[in-house]
Amino acid sequence: MANAENAFGLRPVRHFNGAPWNGQTIRCYLAAGDSTAMFIGDPVALTTEADDIPTDGKSIGVMAATITDAGLILGVITSFEPSEDYNTVYRAADTERYCQVCLANDIVFRIRGCGEGTPVNTWQGMNARMTAGSGGSTVTGLSSVMLDEGTGTAPTNDQSTPLVILHVSDVEDNELGDHALWDVIINTPQLLTTTTGRFIGTVAT
Repeated sequence: MANAENAFGLRPVRHFNGAPWNGQTIRCYLAAGDSTAMFIGDPVALTTEADDIPTDGKSIGVMAATITDAGLILGVITSFEPSEDYNTVYRAADTERYCQVCLANDIVFRIRGCGEGTPVNTWQGMNARMTAGSGGSTVTGLSSVMLDEGTGTAPTNDQSTPLVILHVSDVEDNELGDHALWDVIINTPQLLTTTTGRFIGTVAT
């Protein structure tokens, strides 16, 4: 039976040590000046724009993370807080919203493959990029981010790419092939990396 093709971004499933993920998140801020629509399952990074940091300093300002090469990932959006002005299941571009983010440090995430290329069992342990397709769903609020299985961008040994593949997800009706579900960890967690981009770095004013 063919795998389903629905995208949902990155979904936290457990800690790397096997302990269950019990929904722990931190509150983060998406500024009205950010022109990128955001969805549940989207990976985020610390904002590089000074104007996109909350004025009270009590929440972390975030933006969409780079999902292809050399992108640092703080965590993954799990929900959006309703406000007096906005109560949608996603965050529209140029709107101020608070979101809950699961930090990437030690979490195993589940992601669907994009359906290109030829998935093989030897992808275990390899690095992978992501692809975002045409954008998330304004109906379900879910991300369009998928694991890049493309023939030119298939998983390989490249430590600058943001994912490490653990294995094909051991769930019912999932099989090795196009649009498989994969269990992955973040290869470039922003709060653990030792690069100069560890925190915000040079902030645009």
